Amino acid sequence: MAMIRKQIYLEPELDREIKREAKRRKMSAAALIRERLRANGRGSGRPQILDPVPDPEAKRRLAEMLRKVRCEAEKHGAGSGWKFNREDAYAERLAKLPPH
Repeated sequence: MAMIRKQIYLEPELDREIKREAKRRKMSAAALIRERLRANGRGSGRPQILDPVPDPEAKRRLAEMLRKVRCEAEKHGAGSGWKFNREDAYAERLAKLPPH
């Protein structure tokens, strides 16, 4: 079966729980997550993974983030030597998350 790779953010405790359960069941964490996503939609005929009601605030934040990325890229322009740094972007996003 063909697979599509996705990246997600997990709280450290949830990551530990997934790894413990996957190890106990002798399966990969990815297989466990797929199993749980499928089980989430049982009875309805399809997975209920995403909330069908869009979050206008999330959409606004995403649009603002994309605007900032575009502006930053335009400032540096082609040939400036500036490169996108994934780790810096992740750190910036994680710093904006509310504390749990």
